[in-house]
Amino acid sequence: LQQSYKPVQNEGACTSTDAFCRPDIIEKQLVYEGTHLYILYDYAPIGLGQEKLHFLIVSKNHRDGFRDLTKEEYLETHNLTSKLIKYYEKQFPITYLFHKTGTYGGQTVPHWHQHVIFAEDSTHEFFGKLKVMLKMLFYSKPLSNHELEQLVNKYRQQVQDAMK
Repeated sequence: LQQSYKPVQNEGACTSTDAFCRPDIIEKQLVYEGTHLYILYDYAPIGLGQEKLHFLIVSKNHRDGFRDLTKEEYLETHNLTSKLIKYYEKQFPITYLFHKTGTYGGQTVPHWHQHVIFAEDSTHEFFGKLKVMLKMLFYSKPLSNHELEQLVNKYRQQVQDAMK
């Protein structure tokens, strides 16, 4: 059988600009630790509505882009994402999933990560997409350390429950 994924050649090639290779960043934003991945709460959420639910699924080992994920990382990404969606779907029926690979794709952190953003209702459908696109292009305002800590603590238990 021919494998449909590319084996990773350059494992652990972190750069000084890679926030997701920094233990202090991971610790500050961590809401769940899987086998191969972390779920982080975004420090500058572009979520919609009051909750601003915006998570990042990040590979523990450095991966430049989506093509560099191992089969195990890809499958765990799908599993964790599915559990998050199932857990939040009643209150947040709209979910945006995206990742950006490479400079032309808009990737600003040189480490693969998938965004998982939730919206409360269909009124966010059109304007939500527009807002997400604009914030992807022009960035969101980072939360204060205090706000980030409060939200990480709030969502850590919810995400732990979602993973059961």
